[in-house]
Amino acid sequence: MICILMPLIQSPKLKEHFIKFKDYIKKEQQNRKDFYDLVTEDMNAEFINSEVVIHTPVTDEHESTFFGLASLLHIYTTINKLGRITQEKLMLAFSRNNYEPDICFFSVAQPNKIKERQKVYPAPNFIAEIIS
Repeated sequence: MICILMPLIQSPKLKEHFIKFKDYIKKEQQNRKDFYDLVTEDMNAEFINSEVVIHTPVTDEHESTFFGLASLLHIYTTINKLGRITQEKLMLAFSRNNYEPDICFFSVAQPNKIKERQKVYPAPNFIAEIIS
């Protein structure tokens, strides 16, 4: 058993904790559904730990770094037929959070997970986030 859970498991209030966790997860799932209803293609937003995080526009330095790296990755993966590079505005779904990383790589083994007009994508093989 994971060490972090032992105090909860051994607590006389285990049932109360369990109910609180269930309630929290239910609320988080509703918040995520509300996020999907709220977010549009024009927004730069992510869902992190049950909160909507809206990002500010990027700087010129960020855009320049992003464009250079994305271009190199795109050329390399295309020439070597390795897969697909995507750039920004691609909503990734993880178990509890949704992110829009700057650059993603999906290997040729993953195309069955990607469908036309899809709005939420599975985890890619590689993510690059430009920090500025």
